[in-house]
Amino acid sequence: MHYNPKVINSKIKAMRSQIESLYHLNMNHVITNDNDMLVSVSYPLDKLVLYIIEEKDKLEYYMKTAQDRLNLFKNIIKNYSENEQQDVMRYMLSSGKVKNEGVIERLKVDIYKVESRKRQERQNQREELHRIEFNKHLEQVKKELS
Repeated sequence: MHYNPKVINSKIKAMRSQIESLYHLNMNHVITNDNDMLVSVSYPLDKLVLYIIEEKDKLEYYMKTAQDRLNLFKNIIKNYSENEQQDVMRYMLSSGKVKNEGVIERLKVDIYKVESRKRQERQNQREELHRIEFNKHLEQVKKELS
């Protein structure tokens, strides 16, 4: 579902709606507590501002990663035949209820191959950075000991 445009758009819409609803929390409103008594509550403005900023950052991050996934998805299915692309879109629009097993399995494998290669590249970069930092530290220790 990470690559389904329908799911991505609905999640973005829900996140935006949640952020919009946060703006009203600084006003006093009445709720009932565990004893069914009415209690007036409001959220402190300074904490609310920080929370809204955090939620907006999460939304921005999600939108960026979702766009990257959609671009990957588009690049993969552009190599499929017209009928296969239609099968994939029917699968996406039906939330997985209507599917051509062969095409969807191929799509899963293709996405996995690309994601696995990217993951391996990131891992190699991290290992290289660790190696560089270790060598710097080793040189520093050698200098101090001599």
